[in-house]
Amino acid sequence: MILKDHLRHASSEEFLLTAWGLYQFWKGRMELAGQAVRLNATAVRLRRESRFVIPPWEIVGLLTVYLEAYDNLTDSRLKPKYLNVRAWDTIAGLINIYRDITNRQSMDGIEKDTKSLLEMMPRIMLQQFSWQTGHDAPRFMIRGTFINYCAEAKAVFESRYGLDAETFFTLSIALTVHFNRVPHFTNLDMFSSIGISKADVKKYLNIVSTTVKNASKAAKADGNTTRHGLDFKVSRVFDYPVFKIGDDIRFAYTCPFPELLIYRATYFIYFDIMGATVPSSGKLLRKMAFEAKSAMDKRFELYCVELAQHSIPDPILCRGDFTYGKAGFQRHTTDLLIHKDNRVSIAAECKSKKMNINVRLSPRPVRDNLEQLDDLAKGVVQIWKFFRDLKAGVVIEGGRPLMAADDFVGMLITLEEWADHNPVFTEECFGRANEINETTMGSDDFVEEADRTPVCIISATEYENMLHEIRPECLPEYLSGYANYQRKFDAKGFSPLHLKKENPEGKHPLSEKLHEFFPIVPALREHRLFLGQKT
Repeated sequence: MILKDHLRHASSEEFLLTAWGLYQFWKGRMELAGQAVRLNATAVRLRRESRFVIPPWEIVGLLTVYLEAYDNLTDSRLKPKYLNVRAWDTIAGLINIYRDITNRQSMDGIEKDTKSLLEMMPRIMLQQFSWQTGHDAPRFMIRGTFINYCAEAKAVFESRYGLDAETFFTLSIALTVHFNRVPHFTNLDMFSSIGISKADVKKYLNIVSTTVKNASKAAKADGNTTRHGLDFKVSRVFDYPVFKIGDDIRFAYTCPFPELLIYRATYFIYFDIMGATVPSSGKLLRKMAFEAKSAMDKRFELYCVELAQHSIPDPILCRGDFTYGKAGFQRHTTDLLIHKDNRVSIAAECKSKKMNINVRLSPRPVRDNLEQLDDLAKGVVQIWKFFRDLKAGVVIEGGRPLMAADDFVGMLITLEEWADHNPVFTEECFGRANEINETTMGSDDFVEEADRTPVCIISATEYENMLHEIRPECLPEYLSGYANYQRKFDAKGFSPLHLKKENPEGKHPLSEKLHEFFPIVPALREHRLFLGQKT
């Protein structure tokens, strides 16, 4: 492959520094970028015209290819040729080759009908979605912290790594600040001013860092990378954002994409916990990890409830679930209820299950993802049953019945980021919900057609956007329109402009609560690490 032939002749130090410079270029920090990349007039002009001239996910992809191509540069066969990746013209050429290869390979194994093209969105967009949900997004950071840093998960993390989660989080923030200004660091005592020892820094680096040589070996041994093509392969850069370069005497650590450290400390800590559920882990650690997963599921429900409570003012009320019905025949309401007086306008179920990486890489990720599909479909059926009970007047708490409002709509909130905009996924989900319901025909669980209320499937990101942008009194209308768009897919899309707030507040509703469930945050503010003023 011509791209690998080029990349194998670039030194690791130079290539990692170039990646860091291209990231700074994308962020608009031209002076910093110029220290690592030899920019010419064309590059400067392109930066002014478009911030996304070289998106960071393409740089990540290029670096991932480099890790596959990396070999021992002392090999005599590799000496005659040398690639100056720091020159802008060379970089632009590599990016063009990369784009050409990925555009061709992304369609491998895909049938060319419209349904197949829509279904394989997770495969094509994996790297872009992964970056965009984690990069430079305070809301994503707060959500990931809220859900994944519960007491049970932190106990698993410390038991597995010998490093407490608060220190892990603090170092991720501190190093992000550092690497946003400087490409290297060598002093492991650099964070003693905020009470983090050299020993803890070493533990941290053992979790998040690797050498180019080791990353290259892992990429070659993996096999998945070559099979699945360039644009949607699993990247070592997300698992190990920090690279060690040099030897044990003269060495430095570098992080080509600093914000990925935030991604690693919020979203990816989930996989640190789930990684302890494998058979090779000790029995006690596995038990702790499964308990942590259940606790994290509950934390997602709590996050959705508290976000609604802090986003929607009185007299509209938001609350979590409760039980109703006669003793011995009790049922749970949905996870979230939004109502005014005793009229429920929105009932939501929260589902945290996500498709695994092998399914995402499949040419048919929806049809290969039946376990998650069933989980969401059961949530749809649960909403239908609750709507039926509301209509029947049997949802009673404290002697007061709750009723369905005229504009009632169901909402299924999922951590699967792409699900709400994939018509193949939503079609399969609603179809599966009807199948599950049909199996109960003749029993009390069966829901008649008239009670199968519209349900909107919405990702956590879209849920946050909705609460941030849509006027509270318009939420049922927004969700109904969105649900109709998902049921009857229209290429024109769904436009809620007339429902939006005039001046939405920029602050996350839970930002002030962050310190309540994560005590290290006040210390970070004290040391001004959030502001990038201290390392």
